[in-house]
Amino acid sequence: MKTHLIMIPAHNEEGNIATVLEDVLSLDLGTDILVINDGSSDQTENIVKSYPVFLVTHPVNLGYAATLQTGFKFAYNKGYQYVIQLDGDGQHDVQYIHELMYALSNEQTDIVLGSRFLQRSQMNISWAKLAVIKFFRAMIMRMTGKKVTDPTSGFRGYKVSVFHNFVKPNFFPNEYPDSNLIIELLLQKYRLVEVPVNMKDRMHGVSMHAGFKSFIYMFHVMLSIVTVMLRHTLRKRVSIK
Repeated sequence: MKTHLIMIPAHNEEGNIATVLEDVLSLDLGTDILVINDGSSDQTENIVKSYPVFLVTHPVNLGYAATLQTGFKFAYNKGYQYVIQLDGDGQHDVQYIHELMYALSNEQTDIVLGSRFLQRSQMNISWAKLAVIKFFRAMIMRMTGKKVTDPTSGFRGYKVSVFHNFVKPNFFPNEYPDSNLIIELLLQKYRLVEVPVNMKDRMHGVSMHAGFKSFIYMFHVMLSIVTVMLRHTLRKRVSIK
């Protein structure tokens, strides 16, 4: 039984998914690979079927958060001890999976986050997205006292001691599990480290955070952060009683 699972959510990524899988497989990491196809209307599913990886397909498009939760349920039910999460659009440089795996092997680390801001990255970041990133950096610092340079990064790793929570009802965010999830986990005293990674512009398709969608995304995450803080306050009151 392999201990590590590389989890790749994908929706309409027929132009990118083959390259992503070939690049990951070429590393010969000794891990299993899972693609969660979120109801794609293109050839994503058929392309993935031609590779030696696990595939789970949603019959309809359920969204990014539901896709990730499907992957974490798969990992937990199959007994994996570590999950490395990367996107199916080719923006995450898979050469850095090694660094995430190494950081996650440390006994003092529960979560590892790949940051494009700890070294020079090939990705071009729009002013709108950079504004959102800076906003959530400040939110995390204010609420947890922790500095996180790349809170919207989807290039992450979790130990089972963390991701077993993600299969519980009402724990995992319904929309965007990004800064809100980081705040939740830091408030619960899980230990997070960041490692420098390279990210690239996607070759095909359009990002779900393109243009002013970044601000719609920020609004949804803010609502989720409010929920996180209310839940944390309620837990503290219950523990005092």
